[in-house]
Amino acid sequence: MGNGFKVAVDELQRVGDDALPALRDIMGSQLPVLTAHEGLAGPGSLDAVNDFQLAYARFTDEIAARQKHGIEVVDATAEAAKAIAALYRRADGQA
Repeated sequence: MGNGFKVAVDELQRVGDDALPALRDIMGSQLPVLTAHEGLAGPGSLDAVNDFQLAYARFTDEIAARQKHGIEVVDATAEAAKAIAALYRRADGQA
């Protein structure tokens, strides 16, 4: 094979088609939980704890924003993996 290198094109395609989209879906399923802001009011609630609701809501909103950005990065990576696999297939005459 000379000085070249071997690429597992089928595995790279699987990552782009299946693994990364599955990761994206798992990450996305957490967004509604992070942004629910159900509140702490109810029987047995404490005023001292209730005062922190807004801070906690802001905190979880920030986590959700970061998670949403992570989802976008995972999607972009999946698209890049698929494009790289297609490029290698064309270069090898497989496509």
